[in-house]
Amino acid sequence: MRRHWKKLTLGFVIIILGAGFITYGIVEPETTIGRVVFRTAYLFPPTRPLFLRFLTNSLRETNGGYVPSAIDQFLIDRLWQCKDSTEWQAIVDFEVRQTSARWGSAIWFSENEQGKGTVIGYLITNLEKYSAEDAASAMVLIEALRRNEQLIKHDINIHYWDEEHQKYVWPQDQRTEATERFRRWWGDGRQWPNNRSRNPLEGSHFEIYSWGG
Repeated sequence: MRRHWKKLTLGFVIIILGAGFITYGIVEPETTIGRVVFRTAYLFPPTRPLFLRFLTNSLRETNGGYVPSAIDQFLIDRLWQCKDSTEWQAIVDFEVRQTSARWGSAIWFSENEQGKGTVIGYLITNLEKYSAEDAASAMVLIEALRRNEQLIKHDINIHYWDEEHQKYVWPQDQRTEATERFRRWWGDGRQWPNNRSRNPLEGSHFEIYSWGG
C-alpha cells in the first residue's frame, strides 16, 4: 500500500514539475526553456497550424506579441522547406497576424526571391478571405516583400477612425479597390521579381505609411 502511495506521489510531483516547466516556457519564450517548449510543441505536424494560432495569442499576453529571434528564424527556415503544405500556409498566416509592429527580421535577410514571390502570390489570393485587419496587415507584408524592407509599424489607409463611436471603420469598397490594385500589379506572378520596382498603389489615393513616428 505504501509503495502504491509513493508511486502516486511521485507521479503527481512529475506532473506538477512538467506543468511548471511548460508554463514557464510559455510565459518566458525568450529563454532556453521557452525554446525547448516551442520545439517540443512543434514536433507534431498535424497540430502545427493550431499551435501557431495559440502562439499568436500567447505571445501577445506574455511577450508583447514579439517573436523571439530563435523562434522567428526557425519558422522562416521552415517556411522555405515546407512549401505546398498546411504548415506553410499557417506560417504565412501567423506572420500576417503578427502585423508589422511585431515582425521578426529573419525573412528580410533571406535571399530566397522565389520563396518570397510564392508568399506574395498566396497573400494576394487570400486578401478577400482575411478579416479586414488581417487584410491590411497582408497588404503591408506584400509591400514589405516588394521593397525588401521590414517596414516596422506601417499601415495602409483602407480604414478610418470614427471619433464618435471610438472605433476603426473598414469600408468594403476601399479594401476591394486596394486589393484590385495589388492583383493588377501581380498579374499571374510570372513577372516577379522584375516587377519589384513598380509600386502597386501608384496613381491611387492609397499609401503604405508609418504610424510609429
